[in-house]
Amino acid sequence: MGCGARSWTRDQPASREADVDKRTLVGSTAAVAVIPLLSHAAFAQTAPKAKNVAPEHGLFADGSSRSAVIPRLQAAGLASGISQSPNRDNRTAAGGSALNTTARAPLRVLKEFGGLENLTVEDLPIPRVGQGSILLRAAAASANPVDVSIAKGTPFSPSLPATIGCDVAGTVEAVGEGVTGFAPGDEVFGCVGGVRGSGGTLAQYVLADVKLLAPKPRTLSMHEAAALPLVAITAHEAMTRGGVLPAHRVLIHGGAGGVGHVAIQLAAALGAKVFSTVSAESRAIAMRMGATEAIDYRAERVGAYVKRLTDDEGFDVVFDTIGGQHHIESFQAARNGGQVVSTMALTQLDLRLMHLKGLSLHIIFMLLPLLTGRGRERHGAILREIAGLVDGDKLRPLIDETRFTLSTAADAYRYLVSGKATGKVVIDITETLSTRQT
Repeated sequence: MGCGARSWTRDQPASREADVDKRTLVGSTAAVAVIPLLSHAAFAQTAPKAKNVAPEHGLFADGSSRSAVIPRLQAAGLASGISQSPNRDNRTAAGGSALNTTARAPLRVLKEFGGLENLTVEDLPIPRVGQGSILLRAAAASANPVDVSIAKGTPFSPSLPATIGCDVAGTVEAVGEGVTGFAPGDEVFGCVGGVRGSGGTLAQYVLADVKLLAPKPRTLSMHEAAALPLVAITAHEAMTRGGVLPAHRVLIHGGAGGVGHVAIQLAAALGAKVFSTVSAESRAIAMRMGATEAIDYRAERVGAYVKRLTDDEGFDVVFDTIGGQHHIESFQAARNGGQVVSTMALTQLDLRLMHLKGLSLHIIFMLLPLLTGRGRERHGAILREIAGLVDGDKLRPLIDETRFTLSTAADAYRYLVSGKATGKVVIDITETLSTRQT
């Protein structure tokens, strides 16, 4: 992705203006609304079968009970499978000397589906590294709406007991056999799990597929970097699938949300002229992210702003992070032959207007590589590009100032779904705070 015009700079402070636009709560990932429309039987046909017994943060993906998991981990030895071969800078990837069969670490365990009250903190064995994987010492994770859905139970929820959480930033503790390009001590970030077949990130130690990781942006803290992976990959895919080009007029629904605020910055970096629909309370945020104009969706109808901003021609690309009635409004806002991209398409739609205008519709479901095992390298490559944009001062995450830790992770999710957060909600794993800081 090329770098173009830019209006968001590192020294501009994050706003604390309340974002009460509830539309964006379900805009962080297409997975939020998937529960009613996917059956477990249908999904099972596409889900890959585990080829080994790689543990999900000390919990096995084959659904073994915790009482069976611990002896098996201890018997196997945590250092088993760690490569002793030199890596890219001739440091060995041993790491096994620091890990032993009695080492344990805290994580958030989900023992039954239903709600956040089922998350408990326990000390379990540190997972061992396997072929193609990396063991991270997690510094921070971010909360996404899809995590809440997964905790309630979905076709792509991990086997119980399990951990939730997709995003992580941390330090490489050990690398598995066949891993190149990373070494112990490297700082990385990624969207690595929390779904069927992969352990979540609400843990002090996280086992991750190396393909899903990238070096952390140098100019971000761990806390800041953890906010980016899921939303940045989603926004990047939207800009790519929509074919955003310099001078394009791009409309983003929900520009103050997790995905939306990143999408504004990516579109601006590509040289596009960016517009966004937001609540009145969030207009300043969208403008600061790089929007040419922020449209109060409550005060102005789609026909009015299409006429005012495009002389009735319509937008080249429309990105909908919200769904519902915004699908039809996206069709109305797009120019003839334009591109519409959505993360929330699990609904029945009247496509007559789309047909009459010759529109192309693109659906983004960024969790697919995690669920199928295919295309994971692309996620790592996207995050490397995102890191370059961050370090080039082209992109910055918007993060809520309220602080949470592993012990208060459930409160973080409650805060997220309350609609009170301004920006991404981040959970600090390495800190020992036991109460939420305000």
